[in-house]
Amino acid sequence: MLYRTHLLGGFAAGYLATGSVACGTASAVFSLLPDIESPKSFIGRRLLPVSVAGKLVFGHRQAFHSLIGAFLFAAAAHLFFGPHFSGAGVSCFAGYVSHLALDSFNPAGVPWLWPYRKRFSFPLVETGSIAERMVVLPGLAGIVSLLFIRGFFISVANLLKGAVIR
Repeated sequence: MLYRTHLLGGFAAGYLATGSVACGTASAVFSLLPDIESPKSFIGRRLLPVSVAGKLVFGHRQAFHSLIGAFLFAAAAHLFFGPHFSGAGVSCFAGYVSHLALDSFNPAGVPWLWPYRKRFSFPLVETGSIAERMVVLPGLAGIVSLLFIRGFFISVANLLKGAVIR
């Protein structure tokens, strides 16, 4: 999937997991991490030495595209950001897993259980295809919009409930 798709999916996953816009935003950023081992990816181009080394050691869509990668990065985020951002581990895990879930719709699939080599996929959407650009991306944008609208109405309801009780 394209990085924009992963950003929207990551935000939706983080917001749904925590109910926090800040955690949703962090999840969006963390959703790019599985592609850190691809020099052609959005994040890989920005961290070229890391991505080249990662691809040489692991290859693309291997260890970083697995639950092991998700747990390791989430633990690292929790340890690194934990004192300053209590939802870092959950946000990282939610964003990371959203990336794996979205890539599972690609024919190449994802080795969720790496080092077990079986790839899991529901081959519906090629990366960058017209289906991703015209269906998946707008669909995720709609979901994120609905989440914001829902959050807004919940906030208004809570404010009104507090005003009525007092």
